[in-house]
Amino acid sequence: MPAAFGDGSHRINITNGLLLYYHNYSYYSQKVLMALYEKNLPFESHVVNIQKGEQYESWFLKLNPRGEVPVLQDTGKIIPDSARIIDYLEDNFSNGDTPRVIPMDQGAEVRQKVTHFRHIIDQLPVRILTMGSFFHSEFVSNWPKPPFVGPIRRLLANAEKSIPNTLRSYAEENPDARDVLLQKASIHEQKNSVFTNKDEYVQVLDQFDEVLTNVEDELASHTEGRENWWLCSNRFTVADIALTILLERLNQLGYESRFWKDGKRPHIERYYIRVKQRDSYKRTIPTTIFHVLMALHEKNLPFETRFINLQTREQYEPWYLKINPRGEVPVLQDTGKIIPDSARIIDYLEDNFNNGDIPKLIPTDQSTEIKQKVTHFRHVLGQLPIEILTMGSFFHSELVSWPKPPFVGPVRRTLANSEKEAPERLRKDAEKNPEMRDALLEKASVQEQKNSILMNKDEYVQTLEQFDEVLTNVENELASHTEGKENWWLCSDRFTVADISLTILLERLNQLGFESRFWKNGKRRHVEKYYARVKQRESYKKTIPTMLFHVKMFLVTYKKPVLIALGIGVAAVIALIVAGSIYLSMN
Repeated sequence: MPAAFGDGSHRINITNGLLLYYHNYSYYSQKVLMALYEKNLPFESHVVNIQKGEQYESWFLKLNPRGEVPVLQDTGKIIPDSARIIDYLEDNFSNGDTPRVIPMDQGAEVRQKVTHFRHIIDQLPVRILTMGSFFHSEFVSNWPKPPFVGPIRRLLANAEKSIPNTLRSYAEENPDARDVLLQKASIHEQKNSVFTNKDEYVQVLDQFDEVLTNVEDELASHTEGRENWWLCSNRFTVADIALTILLERLNQLGYESRFWKDGKRPHIERYYIRVKQRDSYKRTIPTTIFHVLMALHEKNLPFETRFINLQTREQYEPWYLKINPRGEVPVLQDTGKIIPDSARIIDYLEDNFNNGDIPKLIPTDQSTEIKQKVTHFRHVLGQLPIEILTMGSFFHSELVSWPKPPFVGPVRRTLANSEKEAPERLRKDAEKNPEMRDALLEKASVQEQKNSILMNKDEYVQTLEQFDEVLTNVENELASHTEGKENWWLCSDRFTVADISLTILLERLNQLGFESRFWKNGKRRHVEKYYARVKQRESYKKTIPTMLFHVKMFLVTYKKPVLIALGIGVAAVIALIVAGSIYLSMN
């Protein structure tokens, strides 16, 4: 039944069952999400807009006086704190098809190790590490990944300085939570003194080093018969959830080279590659890559398509929000199943369509080295901020050599204006769709942060350098294909999911007019040859629109800019895919 909070203006539909209040990029929320997915538990969710301080509004403070996410509501029970939530799930939902993440039947040694590693990882000051990285970027060896890119880092750093005063203001507005909020304000001031002090921050980094050394030693101890163990057991446990979310945060902050890459901690590096294949990881960690169409063509699967007109905001219409509450494409529909997100869709296709003449895109039958390379390149290509690269090119045309359709003059100007207006449009969509209000308001906030990157030339140049670094790694891998491997693709003699990621990236760079910067004229000759070769594949020809189609779309969009996004959508975006025969509807 609907429940009213505060003055009744904030309403959330609550049913009998689990309701999680969380935020997508909250470190502690991600732990609970992963536990829920590992335990196969159905739940409803409510995104709390922490950028706007929604966690300190009176309705939420009644749920958790500390103003922190996550919070779990189980009918009439309220459970705050990620550790308490996971323990609650274990105590109350561990029967039948709901596996345990704290193993009670594997002996005292395993239980003690799970408890030990869960404790030492949970004790790490992740917030101090995160915020301190914004003030001491000299310690960050790799490019930070979304959401912790340049201007967002500065916004968060500036916001962090003002949190103590903000908390004191909320304390005066909420007498019932006053003491808790004032205590939090004091703690925040103490933390601020740590992560702004370089010497103290180095000591924090040393803490993480010490714990990760213990993790590396434990993984290295898995000798004969235990090669496929996770951290403490042959089962995935709460200790693995803690470790996975920690490694993901370190990777997002750009600390992977400091802590495990390049042979520093090889067992952790292999563990991280492996854990990213778990379904719970893919469902917990946000992703934005859209390469489903090429995967479908590579696997020769029959399907129908339904294009969503992004420019007319069809993705925010009620019928589509029921399919994907985040209003994003692509989405795969297979009979009664709905699968959002391109990475999850491709994995679903791999898991369910691999018989007879259907080729595999993830070569599970090839060597460990090949499988690791495929996973590695799929990941690094998938981490690139392609949306920022695309939209930023419209604001910094001096960095672009010669754009191709569909990203030509009038289209670029229309899209640039549309990007500036996107936050306000999202807020209007939120008011029209009360059930999706929170997700849409969160997207509006994220869009504003992205816009600050797009229009700052120095930040945009740093984005281009990220692409340079990844393409240099690709060039080196292609150059390593010596005698006997001349006809290999990126990682194998087969065309894999890593090649799909690379192909769609190169196509987008070419369309934007970046080919001279990144590979032409001998700059990266192996990448140049690869791109020329991949364009001969049937899947490429079916995925990428022809020039005739682009010209037609250019003429249409020049008269009616409202149709622009439909033209772009054909190149890289599928909205709704249903099993059947090919059907492309263009009106």
